[in-house]
Amino acid sequence: MTQKQIKLYKGRRFGQNGHPIVTVNGKLLSFYRHVLDVSEDFEWGYGGSGPTQLSMALIMDATGDAELAYNLRHQFKQEVVKYFSDNWAMTDDDILARLKRIQEP
Repeated sequence: MTQKQIKLYKGRRFGQNGHPIVTVNGKLLSFYRHVLDVSEDFEWGYGGSGPTQLSMALIMDATGDAELAYNLRHQFKQEVVKYFSDNWAMTDDDILARLKRIQEP
């Protein structure tokens, strides 16, 4: 039996302007613009378009489900991404657990 490869997502702000960098297992996270294109950059810590783009990309990368990522992006932003600090980390299992809670009736 093969073991599941854990994905580790990290967000960091660099430089004087606080330029945001988001990686998954050390590589830049895709913006998945074919699913949603509302921001030039990923952002977090508030409720704007950058956090919306990040929310969708995190869900898309963790699940591979474009419809789910598109439909739950705002709720995930409001419950998770809005509260990220300058430097944050979470796994795909963390994302899946939050999505499960969001979808519970």
